[in-house]
Amino acid sequence: MKTCPHPTLPIEFCKRVNQRGSVIVGIRETLNENRGASIGATIGIIVLAVGFMIWSFSGTSSQRVPTSGSKLYFTDDDGKTFFADSDANVPPFDRNGKQAVGAQVYQTADGKTKFVGYLFRYTAEGKKKLDATRNSPADIFNRMESMEVKRPGTGDSGWVKSSSTAAMEIQSVKAPTGSTGDPEPILAE
Repeated sequence: MKTCPHPTLPIEFCKRVNQRGSVIVGIRETLNENRGASIGATIGIIVLAVGFMIWSFSGTSSQRVPTSGSKLYFTDDDGKTFFADSDANVPPFDRNGKQAVGAQVYQTADGKTKFVGYLFRYTAEGKKKLDATRNSPADIFNRMESMEVKRPGTGDSGWVKSSSTAAMEIQSVKAPTGSTGDPEPILAE
């Protein structure tokens, strides 16, 4: 009768023995025995995760992160109207004596109506970070960290951190009453 070579395991776990007579314990022991492979696998997973995040933020053609020289939509009347301007403007910014903020504009499924789905701006501290990291990989993370969003037509109230659950609700834009289908975000031209 074979005894378990690993003193801390019950006999039923010792039924799996490799060709050298060692108990096959599992992933944890294998990782501990092969530190170089463990470190390499960890680095590989991190690289894949960062690559996936960058790919996710690039989105589809209608949802991609604008590149330098692109235009974005903005509003200076709480979303009643919108205008396209350079993405070099980091909201909020002054436009003709009014404070302009970013406007995420949508189009109804039938393509007939364009409307502001939500507004966005950056905190004062966030704007400073964005100026320092513009067009670098850190730019995407600084944008997410310092952005605030709100629904149009709520005045100066309603701003929430873009990472909050309330922001997720705000950014789940519904079509205006009387429209059918899901609205699609559009890019400024």
